Amino acid sequence: MLIAFSFAYWRQLFPKNWPDIIIPARVIYFMTLTDNRWIEPVTATAGGGIFGILAEVLLGLLLIFSFHAKLPEPAEEAEDKASKFILKPHLGIYATELSLLLVVGLLIYRFAGYPHGYWLPYTAIVVLQVSHTLTLKKIGERILGTLLGCIAGSVLLLLHPGPAVQVLLSGLSIFLFLFYVRQNYALAAIFITIYVL
Repeated sequence: MLIAFSFAYWRQLFPKNWPDIIIPARVIYFMTLTDNRWIEPVTATAGGGIFGILAEVLLGLLLIFSFHAKLPEPAEEAEDKASKFILKPHLGIYATELSLLLVVGLLIYRFAGYPHGYWLPYTAIVVLQVSHTLTLKKIGERILGTLLGCIAGSVLLLLHPGPAVQVLLSGLSIFLFLFYVRQNYALAAIFITIYVL
């Protein structure tokens, strides 16, 4: 639930560059689900990040109140600053939906015994958008990209490439995924599927 509401606040507070924050956070979340050895360094990183965010918020509030005490500002501006920290309704719905999907996905992963079931909550983070139209579009792109990536990856594996070629293909796949992830998600999904295979 914390990560879902964090994503909603990041989208609200950083409307232009929220993917730069959310994408690494999704990767960290995924790493903690896939391998328990990652929990300690990820917890330390998250703790440091939370400490940094709290320090920044406290400093920001201190500056706002110090300037507010010195310069009288119109009531509209003060109200506008306060409204940044109140989640907008569509982002509140997004955070609630994502929280529910993550809880259900984690319960299925933990109790159903699916191998690699950690992909379920991770995929929920990736495909859920702030509107249902965008979510359906993202789901379609994810399915198409995954299917094409499975076909391409299977063909590559049938060729039995050596270890050096596998490393090269892995690096190229990650590069192309990162290159296309914002421009064409279906194409990016092809390359991340090839990488995973």
